[in-house]
Amino acid sequence: MNKNFFTLKYFICFIILFLSFSCKAGNYSFLNDAAISNFTTADTKLFIAAQEKALNRTRDGVKVSWRNPHTKVSGYVLPIKTANINGQTCRWLIFYNNAYGVTGKNTFKFCKVGSVWQAFPP
Repeated sequence: MNKNFFTLKYFICFIILFLSFSCKAGNYSFLNDAAISNFTTADTKLFIAAQEKALNRTRDGVKVSWRNPHTKVSGYVLPIKTANINGQTCRWLIFYNNAYGVTGKNTFKFCKVGSVWQAFPP
């Protein structure tokens, strides 16, 4: 496995943990059924591939869609802004996912540290 794959897997875990902690902070129990929590391993690989493409090879405003034909789970990643912050390239991405009728949409900032993209909370 490559380094970016592990970084992106940690990002997915971050999202799930973020949603879990948000649920404890208030009456947000509806987030327990976030779309990403219903992903299969194959869905996750497609999601990560779309994210990598959006970060590394897609200009702002161009949507990168993905869909698993076996599970019908789908989504897109939309880069909306790129900026240089303290010598690092940073990008803001909108994520939209739909899994079994559960949808989710969030925006995250990523900054490239060396050759690895790191995610920052919204």
